[in-house]
Amino acid sequence: MERLNYHHLYYFWVVTAEGGINRAAAKLRLSPSALSSQIKSLEDFFKQPLFERKAQRLHLSESGRVALEYAKSIFSTGDELLEVMRNPTALESRRMIRVGALAGLSKNLQFLFASPCLKKSGVSIVATQGSLSLLLRQLENHLLDVVISNMSVRTDQQRHLFNHTMAEVPSVIVGTRKWLETRKGFPKSLETCPLFVPTHESKLRADFDLYLQEQGIRPIIKAEIEDIALLRYFALSGDGVALLPEIAVERDIKEKRLWVIRSVPELRETFFAITAERKFANPLVREMVTRFKDRYLKSEG
Repeated sequence: MERLNYHHLYYFWVVTAEGGINRAAAKLRLSPSALSSQIKSLEDFFKQPLFERKAQRLHLSESGRVALEYAKSIFSTGDELLEVMRNPTALESRRMIRVGALAGLSKNLQFLFASPCLKKSGVSIVATQGSLSLLLRQLENHLLDVVISNMSVRTDQQRHLFNHTMAEVPSVIVGTRKWLETRKGFPKSLETCPLFVPTHESKLRADFDLYLQEQGIRPIIKAEIEDIALLRYFALSGDGVALLPEIAVERDIKEKRLWVIRSVPELRETFFAITAERKFANPLVREMVTRFKDRYLKSEG
């Protein structure tokens, strides 16, 4: 099995931080030619160019930008490890949380999850998005502290991962004021107006299709959209009505940008916080998950 040379990765990280080979070489106390050779070895290992030379200056390539994000997380985690090993009590005052969110998840939900940390002095947040498989790999490799998702993981297969149910929120059909007439005769009225829905990969969509089948409704599906944030924008366009988790449009409803055509409480979206087994768990994760559950699970119960 090939092993990454972390010295080479560290040199790459310093080059990006210092803005060039010469300055990085001076900081590392290496000759520029020796440092260039180390970076070339890393590029050969990755089989990808990390830099592009433009106008006599080095610029990160697309692969380089990806490598840099990983390098930042790796060496930041290394600094935390050193601090915790030398001073275990420092864990209680750890002031950073790294949150991964499933791509397409409601931006409002992500903000509501992270927002309590904004009021905490000295606490910083690193927020990323991606596929569930990518996020779980980062979680397992200690690059993330928690993943929020509307899909759970199979703990019988991945016993070191844990699902924490954070919220079970009802779904709503929403539209701009012009679509308020569709309240009459619902759900039959869905056969006469354009409808925007999540894609078939969503459990909410599967439940909605079953609901329509049971009601004998054949709607006019105008768009199928994976990204909840984009689905919200379609609703705001006024060109149709949309099926969304209520949490994704709470503010729009409150500020009357969108109107509830019908709440569909039998169609509920479940959101999970996924964590990994840790010897030293980040206490901020427990605090944030508990706060979110108190707001959305207890209020729904």
